[in-house]
Amino acid sequence: MSPRRAATLTLIALGLGLSATPAIGQSLNDTSVTRQPLIVPRTNAPKPHDRPDFDALGTRVRAAVDAGVLSQSLSRPLSDACAAGRFNQAKRGRYYLTMDMPSGRKKRFGYAGSNGMNLKDPKDQAATDEGYLFDLDGSSECRVYTFPIR
Repeated sequence: MSPRRAATLTLIALGLGLSATPAIGQSLNDTSVTRQPLIVPRTNAPKPHDRPDFDALGTRVRAAVDAGVLSQSLSRPLSDACAAGRFNQAKRGRYYLTMDMPSGRKKRFGYAGSNGMNLKDPKDQAATDEGYLFDLDGSSECRVYTFPIR
């Protein structure tokens, strides 16, 4: 191999993040080296757990809530309180969030904030800096999901 070709292969290997010298039993032509995929950050996506913002009409909530982990954020005590009418939206459907569920369909949740925005909480069960998503509010099957916000 010519010195020029060896130098070119060394520069290519360094550019790919490989060692300049091949490992024992490995040649420079070995293609079995795995590279990590290039991850491009999504700059237009909302950051997780930022304060939710609202659309132009002030009713649709935009927040970074992952539908895949929604079941993990279910609050049983708040859901029971919601079913009993002790922890609900002040006005059902006034603020809402639409999510693409893992099943592929869209689902609409009511929204309330721990700061008292659209929240009826006579027993002061709300935690500070939390957002609440309501499913089937006003029914005995009400479910309340919580997520932290900054």
